[in-house]
Amino acid sequence: MSNKLVFCLMATVIIFSLNYLVYPTAFGGTLPVDSVTATGAMADAFIVLSIAGAVIIGLLMTLYLLAVRNFKNRPRPSEHAA
Repeated sequence: MSNKLVFCLMATVIIFSLNYLVYPTAFGGTLPVDSVTATGAMADAFIVLSIAGAVIIGLLMTLYLLAVRNFKNRPRPSEHAA
């Protein structure tokens, strides 16, 4: 099994497991997700976590791009050196 297949399977499971949060009618409307997540302290925590997540993703993307640039610019050994 390749890493891509494992990643795709995990991503699919994670994304489809969030359907019950996006569509609370799956439980007959008995899950008041909006009343819990969109008010009070949870709304503030959501904003803070979103900002923190964006910063972390930005830092990781920067590190990745630096690593790719350094890999492409590394000195290559001569093919004729014995």
